[in-house]
Amino acid sequence: MNTYIALREERGYSQVMKNWMEGNISLGILWGPDQYAEKILKTVLNYSVIRSGDMLIIVTQDIAVFPLISSWLGKIVTSLDFPNGVVISADTTKADILFQDADHKLKITR
Repeated sequence: MNTYIALREERGYSQVMKNWMEGNISLGILWGPDQYAEKILKTVLNYSVIRSGDMLIIVTQDIAVFPLISSWLGKIVTSLDFPNGVVISADTTKADILFQDADHKLKITR
């Protein structure tokens, strides 16, 4: 974590995020963005405690959204306008994730 913080202070947040999405940050500092996106998706979609009619609410920072957009949409972003929603609904057999802002939209279904 200290190495990441030093890198962020040296290059600036946006440049570090761009370098990360391009695969130019050592895996010893941050997981690769595709690996990170996969981990996020698996964690959310495999959450087993949701019952029919329940709602799972996840609050995240942009650093978790960037690799999802990069991995799923193939677009490198280093900042986002305020997203108009990340909606996750699930029951025991199905889960949906919907993310949308002015430029990016995706829907994933388990």
